[in-house]
Amino acid sequence: MPVLTLTLSLIMLGIYFIPELSTELLYDRQAIFSGQFWRILTGHWVHFSNSHLIYNLMGFAIAGSMIEHRHYPGLALLYVMSSGFIGIGLLIFEPNLDYYAGISGVTYAAIIYFSIYGLNETGYWRVLCWVILLGTLIKLLVELSQQGFIFVNSDTAFAEITLSHLLGTLAALCLYGYHVSKAHKKLETLSCKN
Repeated sequence: MPVLTLTLSLIMLGIYFIPELSTELLYDRQAIFSGQFWRILTGHWVHFSNSHLIYNLMGFAIAGSMIEHRHYPGLALLYVMSSGFIGIGLLIFEPNLDYYAGISGVTYAAIIYFSIYGLNETGYWRVLCWVILLGTLIKLLVELSQQGFIFVNSDTAFAEITLSHLLGTLAALCLYGYHVSKAHKKLETLSCKN
């Protein structure tokens, strides 16, 4: 059972229905520079509209559940690392962005992460992971070239920050690379002992 992903999904749902909590957790550039650093991580849990919440939760729940179901390592670290990577990246590369919310960048991290891990398996799962990985990367390239999301029409006037998807993708690649290098070092250590 995907306990971590479902728990976080329920937390995001709860935050959405408690506006006071959303206000305290929202990525707010001025508040972050005033010392409220938690907003770098928690802004991803806040959503601006019903459709923003629904689309984000669907993708997040599916991608995270796949990682948990396949027992790929490091999911909690992926969630924290990608949230931080995106939040800090937005502070640096989007200096005019006052507010940010949504889990879509972290969802991108999860999709890329499980797809890359799935390439190490065999059969239909490997083929499916290739299709998902290539489709996600093509979608990312289209979004970056158009500076806007595809497949989603916003019902509010929030800005679409495609950089969050790119940063989530990079966070997933970094964590996967870390796990691979760690596994190689462990194999080298074992082979040196023999």
